[in-house]
Amino acid sequence: MQEMMERVWLFVAVSVPTVFLYYILKKSRTVVIQWALKHAYKDNQHALLALKLLGGSSPALDEFQSLLPALPVPKLSATLKQWLESVRPLVSEESFRRAEEAAREFESSKEGKELQAQLVKRSKKCSNWLEDWWVEFAYLRQRVSLVTNVNYFCTDSCDFILHGAYTSDPIRWDEGEETRRSRRGGVEERGKS
Repeated sequence: MQEMMERVWLFVAVSVPTVFLYYILKKSRTVVIQWALKHAYKDNQHALLALKLLGGSSPALDEFQSLLPALPVPKLSATLKQWLESVRPLVSEESFRRAEEAAREFESSKEGKELQAQLVKRSKKCSNWLEDWWVEFAYLRQRVSLVTNVNYFCTDSCDFILHGAYTSDPIRWDEGEETRRSRRGGVEERGKS
């Protein structure tokens, strides 16, 4: 019995520090990856190296999803500024002046401040306050073809189909000036160089 107790204590003495060390290393990895994810988009070479080393050779697509920082809520003034920049090329000068006035009025209004506070409150409840709305309004409520109206990769790829020869290697897709000028009815003729 004495020998059995000694073995149990030996096992505990060896395994507890090992488990503790494993926990410390795993927590350290998480902290470093969180830091790297926060700074990698700025082309921080140290952050990119940390992601490469700690992320493994081929991590799963959503492996770091839980470690990403929450989507920040932009300030109301920044949102209105971006809105005005996107509206400017679409409207006349008179309409743009009215839009600027409406934006200033909304920014200082009770409704604007209340809606901003609701967004901030929503952002504290979930990591991405925009995701549900984006999925709902950008994808699920659309009654047009999503492939051509939402998936811009497809429209870029369609450019090859609609306007010229396509090979599986776009680098080898060589279209000179003469080729572009000689298209007829969707069929192109290769000009001599």
